[in-house]
Amino acid sequence: MFPKTPDRFGRIRKRRSEEKEFVHRKLSIEFLEPRILLSATPEGGDEFPITVDIGPQISTPSAAPETVQSVNETARNDESVVYGPLRPTFLGNARMIWQLSPPDNVDPESYGIQITNHGAATAHFEMQLNGNLGRNITVILRQIRQWPTPLDNPPDYMRAYYFMLDMHTHDYSLTGQFWIHDPVLYVNSLGFGLCDDAASALVLIWREMGYDARVWLLNRHVVPEVYTGTRWEMYDPDLRVFYYNPSGDVAGVEELAASPHLVRSPLHPVSDNPYVYSARMASFFYTTDNNSICDVCIQDVEHTWRDLYFQLPPGAQMTLGPAFSCRKLSTIVGRSPSVSPRLKITIPSGTRATLEMPLVLFDIDGSAGDFVELDGERFALGSDHIFTALMSDSPAPRVRSIHIDNNAKPIHLLYLVNERIAQILSTNTVEILPAGGYEGNVNVELVPLSRTWRFVDGEEDMADDPVLVGQPIQSSAGLRLNGKDQYVDGSTEPVASIFQGGTSFSVAAWLKLDADDATRRPIVDSYRFALEVESSGTPHAYFRQQGGGWRAVRGQPLVADQWYDLQATYDHGELSLYMNGQLQAVKHGLPMDDDYPLRGPYIGHSDHLGGMFFEGTIYTISLSAALDSTASSSFLGAPV
Repeated sequence: MFPKTPDRFGRIRKRRSEEKEFVHRKLSIEFLEPRILLSATPEGGDEFPITVDIGPQISTPSAAPETVQSVNETARNDESVVYGPLRPTFLGNARMIWQLSPPDNVDPESYGIQITNHGAATAHFEMQLNGNLGRNITVILRQIRQWPTPLDNPPDYMRAYYFMLDMHTHDYSLTGQFWIHDPVLYVNSLGFGLCDDAASALVLIWREMGYDARVWLLNRHVVPEVYTGTRWEMYDPDLRVFYYNPSGDVAGVEELAASPHLVRSPLHPVSDNPYVYSARMASFFYTTDNNSICDVCIQDVEHTWRDLYFQLPPGAQMTLGPAFSCRKLSTIVGRSPSVSPRLKITIPSGTRATLEMPLVLFDIDGSAGDFVELDGERFALGSDHIFTALMSDSPAPRVRSIHIDNNAKPIHLLYLVNERIAQILSTNTVEILPAGGYEGNVNVELVPLSRTWRFVDGEEDMADDPVLVGQPIQSSAGLRLNGKDQYVDGSTEPVASIFQGGTSFSVAAWLKLDADDATRRPIVDSYRFALEVESSGTPHAYFRQQGGGWRAVRGQPLVADQWYDLQATYDHGELSLYMNGQLQAVKHGLPMDDDYPLRGPYIGHSDHLGGMFFEGTIYTISLSAALDSTASSSFLGAPV
């Protein structure tokens, strides 16, 4: 064996004497800037190293080294595997894999996965997060067959049932239309609904597995049933229960109707919920006059779904993770499922593109004067009309495509993602597979969507977080700033993304002024947004709005040497200010100007306001892209 050398394109050359094809069974990759060291093990051969210069196809790592994990992965015959964070170019059928971990001392749920298209063409790709977001039913079935269950080696139909238990949350349905029963859409995007939604999705999964399966309409309840090869068995994914008969088999619907005592007096209970063993539950089955098989629940859905691919125009950015704030469904359709979008795609200004909708489009946030076309119908942005059209129960069709034509301002597309899938873990694996041999350029990174700094001596390693400028004093009482040359530089962490291209955010601070004086004292400043104390002692929050100018709110004056919990929230052009949990003021304006410079954020300093500094003590600063007007920094405990 001998090491291969890369040609000028970074490809591996082999000597003629070793032209025999082989399959890489394991491929481990280690970064040695500006090189990558690969250790490959051919089938039936010994491991040997391959050193590849990072040429024009792959740039150097662009994220913090601590986010790169040591990994081993099996490479398919027709794929290459790249581990990040990198900004690689798609090469044919290359599957790119990133393993990303947030810092050890922060909550993973405060972070999000962010994908940016740096190329000149629209990126078209399949994506999986921690093995979820299967592109189609085939991929989801593969996922189900590997799904952990409380049983040892159960049959596939039971694995599908336990999979649905983990992917379904009982809540109001998004719509009464049957398109939401598409199992790919239900598992990946919705993940919530009523009994008929979960039952129909599970029946369609069973049918794709090759089982005969059907949906039963009972007395105010809907359940699925599967034919195992010898008998019909009922598994209820909404109420999370099934029932055994005396033979030890799982009972079917007709058996439960004939023997309701199997419900009332279960032989082997599988649930702690007393309702599923109640007389009312039994009546669902034994009142057979209204029991029927529902073909319509699935007949218009089966084999109509499309593969799940994502599209990002040049410069577009996709963020997946914790819930983004949104308009409430109850204001549109009179019902209120507890659901929020967990994926946001930001389309830059000047985009001309027609994009397919990979998931359920929940809302579109944009500026007045811009328009989009949804399945050929034109809508104006900047009002509730488009949200009403998307979420109205009549007819509530699934939006299939959106056309954008030279938008003047960025547009934010908000999608529903199953909350069980969108969770950010302590270690996250992101896989991207380009569609159709596309060559694009994307970068995947882990970014904070919320961040809290507690400036208490011994509790925050400030050397590895924001930079303390001017040697301010840190003690158990917080961070003392002198009002002259001391501040905190938060630009060392990518928290500015909280203010970038967002539709909402909140900023909270515990603080105390040293003395009454006639100077302005900045608390948090990101250029587009600032929270400060005016020379009169009045708290003041403001943001740069589209078209120029600033929108501001003010509260009651602060008294020196007293602790205050201040919070400012921004939501779709609405700015609110709270003091100690009490609303001080609210004003409505145009949306924030995404083209205005974004820096920092700086804590206790504002260089675009004449170089002013904060004089006093700051105990905590909390930034969040998830709007919650009832939240504040006080959950960390009051200052001493």
